[in-house]
Amino acid sequence: MRTFKIEYKSSLDLSGPSELVYIVSVKGAAGYGKIVEDTASFSVTIKNPCIDPAFVAIAFAPGALRDASYVLFEYPDTGFTFSHDAFSVVTKPFQHAMCGGLTY
Repeated sequence: MRTFKIEYKSSLDLSGPSELVYIVSVKGAAGYGKIVEDTASFSVTIKNPCIDPAFVAIAFAPGALRDASYVLFEYPDTGFTFSHDAFSVVTKPFQHAMCGGLTY
């Protein structure tokens, strides 16, 4: 079994909005005098890590975020506001800023 590592840390272009599938072809040659060649193909799915909670998460200090809910139109004149402690965005397998700012 052989391992291929595909790494592109510059942008999310290779994944598209959610995921893209690529076909990878590998051609090998071996021999002395009489060369034998063969080609094999396999598919690779590159997923956008910014929409998968296994790769991006919000890290709060324990107890920093209290439970809160807001029913639309519950407070028609004043709205509903709550505050929370600071948080950080944690990305795996390495820290990066490709996902942009957090919106909610």
